[in-house]
Amino acid sequence: MSASRLRAGRRTARIGVTPLIDVVFILMIFFMLASTFARERQIELDARRTGAGAAQAARVLTASPEGLLLDGVARTADEVRALLAQSPGPVAVRPAGGVPMQALIDAADLAHAAGVERVVLAR
Repeated sequence: MSASRLRAGRRTARIGVTPLIDVVFILMIFFMLASTFARERQIELDARRTGAGAAQAARVLTASPEGLLLDGVARTADEVRALLAQSPGPVAVRPAGGVPMQALIDAADLAHAAGVERVVLAR
């Protein structure tokens, strides 16, 4: 038998593209539903090197490992929120030594939730 007869007797396999397209669309729908498109909240912080914003701040909120200090006095989060809501002037948020960044962000968020429009990050 010649090679041409062997090739003529074989069926050529065709790869269908339709199942591949179906799988791609299913994966696309899965990733669209699994991902979140919510916009994260942003807090405006003024972190100037000169410290001018911290000098102009009416109050100083310190995030320490023990908790929050407002103008040097230990306070709970509810007390800080209430006191800042009474006088919502500029607030300087200052980290104490050994405080994680999340505690500093929580303190700034607390000041912003109390109605403070200008939150300054102090060193």
